[in-house]
Amino acid sequence: MCVCIPFPQGTTSSVHLATLPACHSLLTHHTPQHFPFLAKPSNRRLRTKLHAALARLVFQQPPDSLEVGFSTFMAPVASVLNDLAAVPTAQLSSDARCREALQGVLRDVRGITEAASTRKTYLLLFESLHPNPLLLFARAAEAYAPRDPDLCSLLFKCMTEIGSNRSQRAVFGNSSANGYLLFRAVSSAVGAFGNAVVSSSPTSSSSSSTSTSSVVGIESAASHSSSTPTPGGSGGDLYRNTFKPRATCLACVREVLTGGYVNFGVLQLYGDPCLSVMLDTCLGLLLSVSTEHVLAYPKLAKPYFAVLEALFASHLPFLAAKDRTTFSKLLEVNRESEFDEALLCSALVFSSVC
Repeated sequence: MCVCIPFPQGTTSSVHLATLPACHSLLTHHTPQHFPFLAKPSNRRLRTKLHAALARLVFQQPPDSLEVGFSTFMAPVASVLNDLAAVPTAQLSSDARCREALQGVLRDVRGITEAASTRKTYLLLFESLHPNPLLLFARAAEAYAPRDPDLCSLLFKCMTEIGSNRSQRAVFGNSSANGYLLFRAVSSAVGAFGNAVVSSSPTSSSSSSTSTSSVVGIESAASHSSSTPTPGGSGGDLYRNTFKPRATCLACVREVLTGGYVNFGVLQLYGDPCLSVMLDTCLGLLLSVSTEHVLAYPKLAKPYFAVLEALFASHLPFLAAKDRTTFSKLLEVNRESEFDEALLCSALVFSSVC
């Protein structure tokens, strides 16, 4: 696998590989039923790499056969997604087989999305994921957060890749609503995750009348550790179980807020709540992390400051409408990070926006 996966990354080699009968067979037989080693827990990460490599081969097909070839390639993945979409939310969260299938298909979709580097290939992918699979992701966030941090992290890594507009691949055109549909789907998943975190917080019952931005697990997150954690050991468990899902969710939020495929004024004009849901949930996640935890985990600090930058750059009226305590909390992290050389670069970017 490690030897063969890099071959499709080159244009010349991928064109030659696409003509081989063995590769044609791989493009229609790439599930764990055909490759049993992919079902082993130690090999699950290879599913992302395998599907990224196979998708590159698919995208090298001639334009006149690309759509049919991609549809054939996606058929096994789409079948799993549609089966999971038909499962009730209660069963989705309790059935171990559903969890295993969802975990695998998220890795598959993430790999395929990585390979969709052009507008045409990304459009083919988006049309295969909308609407049912994207709605499934929102239901999965609601079903598994916060009791299954590993699956939530995997879910938002996949959605981060889907929401990424690198190389302007997600520019659909002024007359297309696809950008808004994508943003709404991500907002639904982020909102479901935030609501689940709120409902599991000890303070949620006593603060149910307050906004999401003020209650998303602030005391809950702080109570996990009374002192500055140390990565590894119990600190590593704290990051994996508590902060990693929030970090991946923030990374996903940052991608869609800065993607450039949504005119936020249109959402406000038509009263679409998806923007306010995302901003409220995002701010709540930021406030749920104490300053010492941000400084202790660089993998958490990177999306943390990236989201702050996006909020202060394009959504300053939203922040200005908040109370003084909320605003001061956001600036406090930036002030403390100036004493940390590893975080200074990220903090300086945020400071320049302020």
